Amino acid sequence: MLKTGIRVIKKKGLYYVSENENSVKLFKPWLGDSFSFLYDFIMKGSIFPQKFGADMRKHYEILSQELKGIYGKRVLELATGSGSAINFLEQDNQYTGIDISPGLLRKAVKNFETAGFKEAKFYI
Repeated sequence: MLKTGIRVIKKKGLYYVSENENSVKLFKPWLGDSFSFLYDFIMKGSIFPQKFGADMRKHYEILSQELKGIYGKRVLELATGSGSAINFLEQDNQYTGIDISPGLLRKAVKNFETAGFKEAKFYI
């Protein structure tokens, strides 16, 4: 249930919070949407491995193992980014992703569609 006067509007495949009929509430994304096309490269090549002493492949292997056997469930992911969950989730799960970056979520929509997810929704 939403507060009185708050609605959810779908635009270009993404769901936005709206406080009136046509305007949507936007948030300042990390590094701005102008870098969304570089996000995966940045996360894979520099920030993630150096920060945690790991690599993305190993990260996906661990998540795949931990989430093995999870089918037909409702999954909520915060900080969805570009949709890397496709690397470790089964396609029959009902997925909902939330992020503050419309640019990254547009990438996530494409990635989830390409991966064959039938029930995926993305919220700003």
